[in-house]
Amino acid sequence: MHTIPPVAEASRATTFDNGGGPRPGSRAAEPDPLHAEPPATSRRVLTLALLLVPAVVILCCGWQRRWTADDGFINLRVVRQLLEGHGPVFNAGQRVETGTSPAWVALLAFLDVVTPFRLEWIAAITGLLSTAGAVVLAVFGTRRALRTIGVTGVFLPLGALAYVSVPPAWDFATSGLETGLALLWLGAGWWLLCGRIAAHTTPDRPVRVPWYVPVVLGLGPLVRPDFLVFSVGFVLALALLSPRAEARRIVLLAAVAPVVAELARMAYFASLVPNTAMAKEASLSNWSQGARYLVDFVGSYALVLPVLVLGALWWLEVRRRSGRATSRFVVLSAVVAGTGVVHALYVVRVGGDFMHARLLLPAFFVVLLPASVVAVRGAARMAAGVLVVWAIAAIFVLRPPYSRAALHAGPKGAVEALAGSTGIGDERLFYTRHSSSSHPVTIDDYLQHDPWAQDGLALRRQVAREDAPVLVLQGLHHATVVPLRAGASTRPVASGENLGLYGYAAGTTVDVVDDHGLADVVAGHLRLGTRGRPGHEKALPDVWTFARYAARDAPRPERMTSTQVAAARRALACGGLERLLDSTDGAWSIGDVPTNLVEAVRSFQFRFDQDPVVAAREVCGT
Repeated sequence: MHTIPPVAEASRATTFDNGGGPRPGSRAAEPDPLHAEPPATSRRVLTLALLLVPAVVILCCGWQRRWTADDGFINLRVVRQLLEGHGPVFNAGQRVETGTSPAWVALLAFLDVVTPFRLEWIAAITGLLSTAGAVVLAVFGTRRALRTIGVTGVFLPLGALAYVSVPPAWDFATSGLETGLALLWLGAGWWLLCGRIAAHTTPDRPVRVPWYVPVVLGLGPLVRPDFLVFSVGFVLALALLSPRAEARRIVLLAAVAPVVAELARMAYFASLVPNTAMAKEASLSNWSQGARYLVDFVGSYALVLPVLVLGALWWLEVRRRSGRATSRFVVLSAVVAGTGVVHALYVVRVGGDFMHARLLLPAFFVVLLPASVVAVRGAARMAAGVLVVWAIAAIFVLRPPYSRAALHAGPKGAVEALAGSTGIGDERLFYTRHSSSSHPVTIDDYLQHDPWAQDGLALRRQVAREDAPVLVLQGLHHATVVPLRAGASTRPVASGENLGLYGYAAGTTVDVVDDHGLADVVAGHLRLGTRGRPGHEKALPDVWTFARYAARDAPRPERMTSTQVAAARRALACGGLERLLDSTDGAWSIGDVPTNLVEAVRSFQFRFDQDPVVAAREVCGT
């Protein structure tokens, strides 16, 4: 049989010129304009642009809603104290952990040292960029997983779009709070876990887990104490995706940073948890208020719809595939999304928060992670269209009732941004109205019109005129000024109900006693009486601050009796209160560690009555 040599066969198919390429007149050189595909580079650019849409949305909307919350200024004051050499405290010489996120305080302090920008702007921009980075990590982590299990087609970031479409996500992208950093850690954890889907796919050739993966996944409690829930879920997912022999190593590596941080907290602050957890009684249940908080968020934006649509799209994608990698993706998705549900239940259990949606945003973000990106084809296009319509409605229409236009200007209009029946409010709207500024980022923005910031500045000027340190009771209202007791403090002391703006404007040379207990160890350990607005349920009577700081011969305000003052002074000098103050007041030394470790455990359950007479009997034992 006659065969055609390969060279001859090739020559029949194409005529070559002297340069070895097809001749201009040959058919191989003529492109078909009807069937030509777009260049690969153009397709990649278009795909990348689609995937980055949610990040662009959050950058634009977050910038349009830039601001710094009152609680954000609490963090900024702690940073100031840290950089002035007083430690991570709110008041110099009082070792009380007021910042909820050690990682956020440390990051802000570092950036304040290495950059020339103002601290308020550092916090706002870092939070915004962190939020956008979290969205990018979520999108590309999920795409990484989908491509590993063999999914092809048009990838749309619908889950990420769902998150960035709700206005609270814009509000807390800045605000000076740790929300942006929290989301960035969650996104990074998801991206790392998605990279483990392809690993260990052959049992005979296991792939060792890099040491940094469990270390990063274990950092949750340093971001927020309640993020221990996410760390446990993430580490569990990693263990399930890894060889069985790796489980112990994974757990040990993940536990190093949280355990060291907890021991440091106990040794320095003499507490198992931040003082904010004491003030808000984060270990107690308040299911009814938590349910109202959940409904306030889910109901305001009809969040059941996008969650169901995205869940259906995710299920349709994985059910048509099989194989080890797909099973691993299903396990990962179930564990991570389940962790988000568990965290949401914890938030509901403790009663939620007074800031609309804030504490539920991380759980919402995590539940959406497995569907951050979906492959849209066939009938799924209709579902995608429904979700896009919902996103447009969420961006432009859906709002809680208290976010409507105000009937009044200034502080009166600010009150209208609060729901009186639940105590929940639109925090950004409240402060933009209270300060009469659309974008109150710096303390100077607030000082123009905000009365709380102005009172803080007035306090700073007032104590500067005094010849000796004084005690200023209720500096936000009708202040009472009396001399300090010798040895009580080397700095002026003032009490007040609003901590952030007032304390930051007053400056770090003034000790501010927080009546609600976020920054004061005495108020934080008050026994909770009746439930009320979350985070504002404890209120330290002035008699305690007067007894603790005022000179013995200082004129007593009419609103307190001599019996109350004497009882408060007695209670502060004996029993659990005396040990609490001894463990947290004054300079820290290495010799304090053994005592503080014991006190941290003992004081966790210690509470006393706000009535000084009752408290003296309880604390002193007679």
